[in-house]
Amino acid sequence: MSGFMKDIKRKAFTLSELLIALGVIGVLTAIVMPIIFNLMPDQNVLMAKRAFYATEMVISDLMNDSYCYPKLNSRVGLDDGYGYARCKKWGGEENQSSQTNENSEKKLITLFTDKLDIKGDVDFNNKTFKTKDGIVWKFSNFSFANNDPDSYVLLTVDVNGDKDPNCGQSNVSGNCTDKNRKHGFDKYTMRIFARGRIQILDCWATLAVRTDKKLVGKEEAVCDTQDTGTKNAECTQPPTSPDDFCCNDSKWKSSNICNSCTSTPTSADDYCCSEESGSGWVGTEACDPCTYTKPESAADACCQEGHKWHGTAICNVCAQPYSKECCLTKLNSIQHGDKCCDHAEVRAQVPICNNEVVTVTTKFYVNAEKPKDSGNWGKTKITAQSTLDKTLPVNLELKFIRNCPSSGVGCGTYGQGMSCIVNAGSNSCTASEEFVSGTFPYRFQYTKNSQGGDFNGFKALYTIMGSPNNYGIKFKFPSGVNQY
Repeated sequence: MSGFMKDIKRKAFTLSELLIALGVIGVLTAIVMPIIFNLMPDQNVLMAKRAFYATEMVISDLMNDSYCYPKLNSRVGLDDGYGYARCKKWGGEENQSSQTNENSEKKLITLFTDKLDIKGDVDFNNKTFKTKDGIVWKFSNFSFANNDPDSYVLLTVDVNGDKDPNCGQSNVSGNCTDKNRKHGFDKYTMRIFARGRIQILDCWATLAVRTDKKLVGKEEAVCDTQDTGTKNAECTQPPTSPDDFCCNDSKWKSSNICNSCTSTPTSADDYCCSEESGSGWVGTEACDPCTYTKPESAADACCQEGHKWHGTAICNVCAQPYSKECCLTKLNSIQHGDKCCDHAEVRAQVPICNNEVVTVTTKFYVNAEKPKDSGNWGKTKITAQSTLDKTLPVNLELKFIRNCPSSGVGCGTYGQGMSCIVNAGSNSCTASEEFVSGTFPYRFQYTKNSQGGDFNGFKALYTIMGSPNNYGIKFKFPSGVNQY
C-alpha cells in the first residue's frame, strides 16, 4: 500500500490556465451585468406609484368624509375650510370653526397628513412634510375658490427625498439641468381639484402610474404635453405669489412677484441672506445677526464698527464714566482723587492715583504805607505764610506768581511774585514781596527743587480753594486777607 501511495502525483493549474480562467470570468461579467441592471426594478417608478396611489386614496377618503367635508350648496369639496363638531382633526365639539376663520388650506394639509405615516413635524409655513418611506411632499399654489370645481392646489413629491437629480418635467416640479434627460426623474407634481380630481403634470410620472408600466429597464418619458398639463400656455397669466407654480416659468421667474427677496429680510437666517440666494441683501445690515441681537456691553462684538449698534449708548464704553472699562480709556487724564482710582487696574497704571495727599494752608497778610487810603495804598508788602499738614522727605518749593490784569500794568516790572521753600522734615515757610501801588491777583505754584522729589510743578488760581490738584497737593486758602 505504501508503495502505491508514493506513486500518486499531485497536479495544480499553471499560471497560464489561471489567467485564461480569469479572462473568461471577466468577459462573462461584462456581458451579464447590464442584463442584471436592466432586470432591476426602477425604484423611482415604484415610489412614484406609491405616492400617487397614496394621494388618490387620501383624497378619496376626505371627499367621502361627511363629518369633515359635508355636502353643501355653497362648497364643492376641498374648498370647504370650515370646522365641524364631528370632524375631530379640524373642529371638534369644543373647537368648531366659525364662518370668519375658514381656512381650506390648513384644513387640507392637516387632514391629509393625518392619514399618512409622517416622519417628524409638518412645516405649515412652507407647507412641507416628509413620510417615513423617504418621500418629501410640498403643497403650493392654493387657489381654492368657494363653489368653484376648477379651483385647485398643487402637490409636488420628491420620491427619493434629497437625492439627485431633484427634478421633473413640469414647470412646477422644476426642469432638470440636463435638458436632454429622458429618464431617471425623481420629482413630479399633481394638480388636485376642489372636487377631488387629480391630474399629474409630469410625463414620466403619468407613465409610471399606469398599470401597464414596466418596472424594469429605463423607458424614455415621452408624452403628449396636452395630457400632462406641462405646456407653457398654463402660465399666460401673472402669478399671484412667490409660491405660485408659474414662478418656475422663465416668463415670470424674474418678476417682482416671484422674487421672494424683494422685501427686507426679517432674520439673519432668512434664505435671502444666504449666498446661494444671490440676493442683494447679502452683507447688508438686514442680514447682520447683530441687527436682531442687543449687545450686553460695550465689549460685545456687535458694538464693533459696521454693526447696527455701533455708536449707540449701549456701545459707549463711557456710558458709565467711572466704570473700569471707561477709566482704562482715559488713563492720561485721570487726576488724584478721581473715582477711577478705585480700580486696582487703574492704580497699577496711573502713579498719581497712589500719591499721598498733602494739604497746604496759606494765609495772606498785607502791610501798606497808607492803610487808611483804600483807594491808593502806595507801597505795599504782601506776605504768604504756608503750613503743611505733614512733613515731607523732600524740599517743597512754593511759588506765588502775580497774575497780570488785562491792562498789563505792573507785569514784568516788579518781579514775578514770591516764593519760599519748605525744607525736608519741616512743615512751613513764609514768602513775601513788596511793590508799589497796584492790584495784582496771585496765582500759586509749587515745584520740586533741584534735589528732586515726588511732586511735579503745578499752577493754580486761588479761585480753586480746597479743590484737589493733579499731583496729590491740596491748597487751602482761608477767606480774607489779614492786615499787619
